[in-house]
Amino acid sequence: MAVVWELDFYSRPVLDENQKKRWEVLICESPTDLDADLENPYRYSVFCSNTEVNSITVSNAMKAAIAESGVKPDKVRFFRQSLKNAIEAGCQTVNVKACLSQRTLAMERWIEERLDKVYPKEEGYQASAQAAALYLPPPAARPLPDALLGQKWAVVSLPVGALREMGEWEIDFGEAMSLDLFDLDDDTMVPGVLVFSPRAKAIAAWMSGLEMGFLRIEAQEKPSSLSSSQSEFPDQMILETGVGDRWVFANLPDAQTKEEGQSLESLKTSAEGLHFIAIQKKPDEERFEGFWMLHERQVLAPRIPVA
Repeated sequence: MAVVWELDFYSRPVLDENQKKRWEVLICESPTDLDADLENPYRYSVFCSNTEVNSITVSNAMKAAIAESGVKPDKVRFFRQSLKNAIEAGCQTVNVKACLSQRTLAMERWIEERLDKVYPKEEGYQASAQAAALYLPPPAARPLPDALLGQKWAVVSLPVGALREMGEWEIDFGEAMSLDLFDLDDDTMVPGVLVFSPRAKAIAAWMSGLEMGFLRIEAQEKPSSLSSSQSEFPDQMILETGVGDRWVFANLPDAQTKEEGQSLESLKTSAEGLHFIAIQKKPDEERFEGFWMLHERQVLAPRIPVA
């Protein structure tokens, strides 16, 4: 199984002796399987000055974490677009791929923990020094590649208890996440989209090359200058990948498909944003060409800026 880490590099609400904000590199394990250890995950942290905000600091932190843990990750996930160049270059020096991702729930929760329990104890702590949260407007969604069009899909649901058995399923491509990240009972229904296609293997392989984020139903508004009927602007099922990459996964052109989309959103809310995508050749198979657990946070933790 691939080893995945999450990394954050940003200023903290702590001032140094020159009254400048201290910066910090945080590294932690990404809980990419059902049995991930959430009680004692590997974590590494190091402060630096605002004059050391560069790829060298990231590189040194990665080298130290690898040496300390005895593990070299296959991939590093991060969510701050503004630090993209420094993080990617720093990880490249240790031959580790770094990618923008929305699958950084463990890091975001660790930052929240440090905001509550660690930084207030540091000399120079000033709550007002924490940057305000910044949310970038979403870009327009792109159509899926032609080779992936024409598949049939349906909104389905599984109880949390069934998802706990994912490790026993036959799956070609996919990724789980620790269900202990969520406060859900085993009978809570988790929604998902099940895709059937004779090209299931190719679709799953293509999707495995994406940094899977989440599915979202979005209404398409008719421009006021047009007199066309609203049906020409159907709701859409959007697949978000990486950070800022959006794909039109399916159109919802009629009342039935729109109702399915609304069901997906409703169940997602009840399941704390947890949902999934499953890929199969046909309904009577007992294996999956692809299966990904996904999570949509309602908003990024309000005290964690994304810039």
